[in-house]
Amino acid sequence: QVEVIRKFVGSLDHVEPEKVALAEELMVERAAEDDPNALARYGERWVRDVIDPDGKAPEDDEPQRPERELRRHIFRDGRMEFKGRLDAETAALFDALLAPFEKREADDTRGYAERGGDAFADVLQKAANCPDLPTHNGYKTEVAFTISMDELTKSVDERVLPGTRLTAGEARRIACDAHVLPAVMGGDSKPLDVAVPAYVVPAHIRRGLVLRDRGCAFPGCDRPASVCHSHHIKSWLRGGPTALGNLVLLCGQHHRLIHRSEWEVRLDGGVAWFTPPDYVDPVRTPRRNHLEQCLRSVDRPRKGVPSR
Repeated sequence: QVEVIRKFVGSLDHVEPEKVALAEELMVERAAEDDPNALARYGERWVRDVIDPDGKAPEDDEPQRPERELRRHIFRDGRMEFKGRLDAETAALFDALLAPFEKREADDTRGYAERGGDAFADVLQKAANCPDLPTHNGYKTEVAFTISMDELTKSVDERVLPGTRLTAGEARRIACDAHVLPAVMGGDSKPLDVAVPAYVVPAHIRRGLVLRDRGCAFPGCDRPASVCHSHHIKSWLRGGPTALGNLVLLCGQHHRLIHRSEWEVRLDGGVAWFTPPDYVDPVRTPRRNHLEQCLRSVDRPRKGVPSR
């Protein structure tokens, strides 16, 4: 009991002497009734709360800024590798943001790391859409075409465009939902005229698209509209109009799938129907997203469109 009192009083070296004396007096009085363990609990739970409610003041050299680091390395092909650390508060926020996007889906063949990477990409897409973003203010990626439109349209998907790390297929996919800046270039690649920027998908059409599709329209996908791209069913590069009747919301994963595979999509009564390639379904039966977020008030199949 004497040892318990000695240690407790020693932990009060930052408290005024008169308060230390009072604490010692209270502990000595209690020692006549309690064993050492009970006496220690009494000191921590009651005496300290009376004598030292605010606790010890923080050290002057305590870090004023949270421990957060991010190291990035960009490879020649444009891929990035990064490593870092977060303080506990930011780490909890990071996990909370990723959690809704990295849950395992039905027939999901992705590993833990792949799901985490896709979730991180979705969070970045959501942040890029935020109207309070300091530099973009919610605007999509700005794309300036410095090659002829014919060359971009005719380039094979895997061809890397001059002066970029992007293939023609990737450029066409990004341009589906980008802030396009047409530019006329001279023979020495100097800009002769730069048009006023215009949205490929204006804000009012994007809002209508979100109200209609509510999220990724691909069958079985439940990703929200905030991380989805606006996909032109008939490419605007080939004259497809920027109108609700030619647009569908797709998450990044299924947007890439549509551009890189033989999946086909069409709208019927405002509902997107996806026709798989024959190696997925030899019969090529059209499919739609039956999840609740994509259901419409009119759910009857139209002529020539199967109900399943």
